[in-house]
Amino acid sequence: MSKAPSINPNDEAPSPDDPVEIIEENRELFERVAAADVTISDRVQRALDYADNGGEIDDE
Repeated sequence: MSKAPSINPNDEAPSPDDPVEIIEENRELFERVAAADVTISDRVQRALDYADNGGEIDDE
């Protein structure tokens, strides 16, 4: 029987309140979804743009 991996309290996880960190942590997934699904690709692309702008919304 294998043990479950221990959780190191020193490991840094993105804050659930910091969307930029969450998007950056999952950037590859966001990019793949943006390219694959036209229905949500605009929203995902806006999330990537938001992260690229350091949390600033680009109104262009």
